[in-house]
Amino acid sequence: ELKTHANPDIKVFLIGNKADLEDSRLINKEQALQLQKDFDFDFFMETSAKTGVNAQELFVEAAKLLFKDYKKDEAPLIIREMCDDLASRMRKEEKVCGVVSLYIGYSKKQGGFARQLSLLQDTDDQEELYKALMEIYKEHIKDLPIRHIGISFGKLNVHGYRQLNLFDSPDRQISQHKLQKTMDRLQDKFGKNILLRASALTENSTIIERHNQIGGHRK
Repeated sequence: ELKTHANPDIKVFLIGNKADLEDSRLINKEQALQLQKDFDFDFFMETSAKTGVNAQELFVEAAKLLFKDYKKDEAPLIIREMCDDLASRMRKEEKVCGVVSLYIGYSKKQGGFARQLSLLQDTDDQEELYKALMEIYKEHIKDLPIRHIGISFGKLNVHGYRQLNLFDSPDRQISQHKLQKTMDRLQDKFGKNILLRASALTENSTIIERHNQIGGHRK
């Protein structure tokens, strides 16, 4: 039904859980791969929360049905706000990602696109993540009203030692990471709206409203 009735660019994942219970398996991997092929799923993976197999290879995501149509030069503000929130969530889980994905849905059933980009190195830096998302956006966006935006960070790994970008100042990268972690802690303690970009006060921003919602509903 998703492939038939949802946006044609929607991505459908087939995930097999409890991969550690090999003796209790009802469907073998070959059958699962055939199921993926038969139903035209975009991705298949077996995971185990118990052993950790592929458990960090899934993704964190955020999606937004906008309350009005946005022009193509207005939507990057929403993407940045979503990126900031999702990167903060990822840092709290001590994760870094290797892939970013962006979904744009146009208004009035005019289609959209879903694309992903592999990063040169895993990161939790929201500035680098936003740059990657905007690379996708600028390449594929059309001059049509936008009503849906979704982003996800995939190929998650546990944050170990920090690999620095050789093309950027090491001091700047370390300072940036410390700053972002400090902001995460302040928002955890005093609320997400305690520290926001100045753009949060502009007409097209949705971040304060989104932070004032719980589970997608107003407090």
